[in-house]
Amino acid sequence: NCKKVTTASTAFYGSGLEGFSQNTFVDSSGNIGLVALTDARIMFASTKITSIPLDIMYKMPKVINADGLFQGDSLLEFTLPNTFFGSNEQPSQLKSIKGLFSGCPKVTIDMNNTASLLTPISNLQDASLLFYGCTRCTGTIPDGFFSTNTNLKTIAGCFAYTNIEGIGTSGSLLNTSGMPYLKDISGLFSN
Repeated sequence: NCKKVTTASTAFYGSGLEGFSQNTFVDSSGNIGLVALTDARIMFASTKITSIPLDIMYKMPKVINADGLFQGDSLLEFTLPNTFFGSNEQPSQLKSIKGLFSGCPKVTIDMNNTASLLTPISNLQDASLLFYGCTRCTGTIPDGFFSTNTNLKTIAGCFAYTNIEGIGTSGSLLNTSGMPYLKDISGLFSN
């Protein structure tokens, strides 16, 4: 079940793919099939998928680059769980999630419930355009949202064209002392 595949960039890009089951990427014994995958850039971008397994990132444990993974999937509709990228017990290898949900207006992201969404991604360097155009991205960005992402270089446009209502009261979102590599926050909240 694809145990040696390392690159799936653009694998389904622009296809008529409408969805996949909860057991996609799992073999008949229940083992994860994409154990070697490191490059998932725009793998499912601009498809017709309407839902995804909420544990999809667990099924790609070595992915380093997930840029635009679901970019432009305007029919994709689900509520983003706080554990989407992993947990403290199962940290993520991701370094780049640029535009992962860019242009997904039906994905619900309640920022009030995302305090540890990015916590498992300690090596994260690029979160630019992550929620760009996600009009169901609402609420207040919690204090410390990026606090474990000390390798971040850019969050440019991360919340652009969303319906974010505010940032935490401590202002820690923009306290970059713990992010020595952060250089680009341009268009962070552009509308």
